[in-house]
Amino acid sequence: MKKIITRVLMIFSMLFLTGTLYSQGIIRKVPEDKKDYKLLKNAQNYFELGDYGKALSEAEQAKENRIQQCKYDLYVLQNLQRYEYVRRAGDGISDILPVLKEHTQNEAFNLISSYIKKYGSERFQNSYSSLINFIEEHKVYPEADFLIGKVYRLEGETGLAEKYYLQAYKAENLLDVNDVKYEILYELADLCAYSGDKTEYEKYLLLILKDSRFYVDEAFMNSISRMIKQNKAENVEKFFIMYRCDEYFTIRALNLLTTYYIETSDNEKALKCAALGSITALTRMEEILKDRMHLYKYSSFVDLLKKCSKYPDIGRWGNTNGVWELFYNLGEIANTMTFTEFSNSLFKILAENPIEPYYQNMAKKKINL
Repeated sequence: MKKIITRVLMIFSMLFLTGTLYSQGIIRKVPEDKKDYKLLKNAQNYFELGDYGKALSEAEQAKENRIQQCKYDLYVLQNLQRYEYVRRAGDGISDILPVLKEHTQNEAFNLISSYIKKYGSERFQNSYSSLINFIEEHKVYPEADFLIGKVYRLEGETGLAEKYYLQAYKAENLLDVNDVKYEILYELADLCAYSGDKTEYEKYLLLILKDSRFYVDEAFMNSISRMIKQNKAENVEKFFIMYRCDEYFTIRALNLLTTYYIETSDNEKALKCAALGSITALTRMEEILKDRMHLYKYSSFVDLLKKCSKYPDIGRWGNTNGVWELFYNLGEIANTMTFTEFSNSLFKILAENPIEPYYQNMAKKKINL
């Protein structure tokens, strides 16, 4: 009985507080044209145009309006607890919604429905209290923090940039697009490369790879490196026929870690990163060719490179993501580990197929050694 009385008192205290704040104008509904996502879109547009002052201002306002909207949403939902028919419905969202519709509580009904539509009912496990907790957490705006961090980075304020990147990553579970967290981690790794903090640099890149079901699969990783360690020339084509990986968000991380492990003489890790990165890049290139060439079917690594060389945008994509460097470094690390039959075969293929002139020439030099 004592617990029930305490709970009731807490509810009414909460209702009194939110009601007072609402009446004082501290809690207010954000106008439609000032919604946080619209302001963030404005900020992104200004950022792309190079107007960083306006980008920063709009992003900061987006954060403030997110807080205001969440406060208002909480006021609407918490205010429902004053109605006995809502309390009788219990905590299940599926039980509460029909009751709200029946009693024409349209604002609350539409509000709950909008959260379910955007995030999915499973996000809240059909729990009204879980929805309340989610909105409380949702006051932070990781996308805005990320953009603010990028502005400060461009202005040379690396300390502030790191602060906002870390805030954004801390709230990565609230990102509307999950893959943005990898962009944040790449930015953090880049800051560490700039400052010379190699330990943190490796840490952030590995945080990207922890989501890779292939990288964390020890048996798979051992299998792809074993193919190279057999040290047979024919294994280059066999390697690119046997394995596929469609986790394209990992390509840059695998390339950067390959280079890092080569520099630190950690050959085993370098080999595995280069191998996984190369088959992931090839998988993406194969996918692009299938989209563009109706009858395309993978036949060989040589054929794939020749066909990709006809598309300049594939070359640019490869440069941006370090793909050609990955292929070259796969040969380089195999050569360092004395798997020279495999490396020479790979270098010959790269030397004869003009995807990227720099690494083509580097491969030619390796053949002449």
